[in-house]
Amino acid sequence: MDKLIYTTYYFEGIDCPNCASKIERALNKEDRIISVNINFINQKIVVEHAQKDDVFELVLSICQKVEQDVNLYKNKPKKMYINHHHSHRYDDICIDNNCVRENLAKKYFPLLGIVLAIAALTLQIFDRFFVIRTVFFVGSYLILARKLLLKCLNAFKHKDIFNENTLMVIASVGALCIGESIEAIMIVILNSIGEHYQNKAIKHTKSSIEDMIEDDNSKVTLSSLKEVFPDQVKVGDVIIIKPGGKVLLDGILLSSSAVLDMKSLTGESLPVNRNKDEEILSGSINFDKVIEIKVTKEYQESTISKVKKLIEEANDKKAKSQIFITKFARIYTPIIILAALCVFFIKYFAFEDLLINALNSMFSILVIACPCALVISIPLCYFSSIGACSKKGVLVKGGNYLETLTNVDTFIFDKTGTLTKGNFVVKKIISNNEEELLDIINKVELHSSHPIALAIRNYYKKEINVSNESEYIEYSGKGIVLKENTHTYCAGNSSLLKEFNIAFEEVNESGTLVYVSKDNECLGYVILDDEIKEESKALLEYLKKNNYTTYLLSGDRKKSVDNVGDYLQIDNLYHSLLPHEKYSIVEKIKKEGNKIVYVGDGINDSPSLKISDVGISMGSMGADISKECADIIIVNDDISKIIDVIKISKFTKKVVIENIIMILFVKLIAIIIGASGILGSLAMFLSIFADVGVCLLSILNTLRILKSKKCRNK
Repeated sequence: MDKLIYTTYYFEGIDCPNCASKIERALNKEDRIISVNINFINQKIVVEHAQKDDVFELVLSICQKVEQDVNLYKNKPKKMYINHHHSHRYDDICIDNNCVRENLAKKYFPLLGIVLAIAALTLQIFDRFFVIRTVFFVGSYLILARKLLLKCLNAFKHKDIFNENTLMVIASVGALCIGESIEAIMIVILNSIGEHYQNKAIKHTKSSIEDMIEDDNSKVTLSSLKEVFPDQVKVGDVIIIKPGGKVLLDGILLSSSAVLDMKSLTGESLPVNRNKDEEILSGSINFDKVIEIKVTKEYQESTISKVKKLIEEANDKKAKSQIFITKFARIYTPIIILAALCVFFIKYFAFEDLLINALNSMFSILVIACPCALVISIPLCYFSSIGACSKKGVLVKGGNYLETLTNVDTFIFDKTGTLTKGNFVVKKIISNNEEELLDIINKVELHSSHPIALAIRNYYKKEINVSNESEYIEYSGKGIVLKENTHTYCAGNSSLLKEFNIAFEEVNESGTLVYVSKDNECLGYVILDDEIKEESKALLEYLKKNNYTTYLLSGDRKKSVDNVGDYLQIDNLYHSLLPHEKYSIVEKIKKEGNKIVYVGDGINDSPSLKISDVGISMGSMGADISKECADIIIVNDDISKIIDVIKISKFTKKVVIENIIMILFVKLIAIIIGASGILGSLAMFLSIFADVGVCLLSILNTLRILKSKKCRNK
């Protein structure tokens, strides 16, 4: 079987979220395509297909069946003029005279339609020249509704009859035929105006999220003073950052010190101080002086590049409410059409109303039928909430995780590096030969990046010599064994010594114990202590106040776990756990019907992060695999940011519900008024508001997610 891959294409010309859903459904029916996800807001199509099969032409042809003006690109296009005659496939910049004329015509041609409408209206007011004003009205309509009519014809050609464009054309042409010419033209004009401001509102929402990480056009200054684009810089190059300049690549600070604004990455409102040889994350802004940074990661692997990618990919993972609304929209439109026909037959045949009044009521209801307000408001809500989280230094991998977060009832925590700082210090050494014990433990921990190993090496500060033929064996959750020459050394917890049947004395002291043995003889132990994060206290108090159940799962000893658990008032404590035991407990808690969040940072937390309903990992100290398994990443390890994410998720859910209720309520009221015929031909204007107007209102309501105090940095 051919290997399956995901390919991303970028589009322009799909200006309706409902059309995007139709294209998605059509593509998913193709045999050559495994799955498709269209992100209307980010304007991209992600296609899963066989690696050997280039499906670009297939995707393009299906897109153009629904929207004939669609342009599809293999690479993300820059802002440009597009020549619709010949650039459907390539990232071309159109500069020829035909393209310029076409764009000028698009800009000024509608003005002719408006002039004709005004002239016709003037003649109607004075009741003069019936034939001429009728020609003017029809001409004005054809000019202003040109795009709408073409879309409708294209839909008919591909047997997509009952879509929002067709409904708008039937309603407006119907109004024109029954003598309501001004209403017909106003339907088209108001619809165009509404679409224009709807698109502006969406772009505004996008730009407010992307401004913090926008650096595509920025250049980097090398130590040679040459300016290059970030993707041209190699690992090891030295770059210069001027005051006020943004750091575009991760690196190590070569200057003596630096003051940085890391708000866009971590949500920290105060400047952060960094000293020589400390890590500098891309996305930071240099405050006070020129600094030099030695690049440690290429641009594609830099923090800011990963943040941008995560934010973009996050919107591909749809929340359940978003999926439901998309499915609901498919049955909503036929229901409204049926309601419109029923109203016509009841009014005309049952109540023997005038034909013109019955048609007016039917046409006004058809205008309401467009489901765009519903289809666009929900994904826009989650798009905004993901942006709000990213501004606080929290990366959420999908709107579905934010929605799930509103339903969780249990939080499970790892201890070291999660609730504690992970900055271990050697507290006490118990051994008959302290020098030998320290030499052995540093040999064993030489290549380990664990905080405990780092603390021991920082304490010893002597050169370590290890044979080239030495062999290291790591026992997950227990410790490390070193075989060198004829000797075997162990450094780890009591479980490791029991594994090798080494006799030792159990110790009941506060802190983390590392036992050391040589050739099956225990030489003693080192006691290390770890400080609890101040933010952990704030988070646990919030969770307790809001009735969440809390667990602490740790591989550490009972005394150490009890100290942390008692201080933070955690409900359930588990100690001396191996990775598979952590996983089993998480699995058991989940099977009991609990919706759980697991918070961890280590490699041994990865299975638990994966099985939980929502997994949260630390971004700075966290292992790479734990960040891959997690659904939410806290960039600067400030665990209290979880409070912000919970608040944003709940506020987002509230806005989603508000939007759904508002949209359906307004449309229902508009249908009742339109069916009653109280407003006569003016019902058309109410219908336009119920369609486009309510869409704009829902977008404005969605913007509250970005503006709310719950979602802003203080």
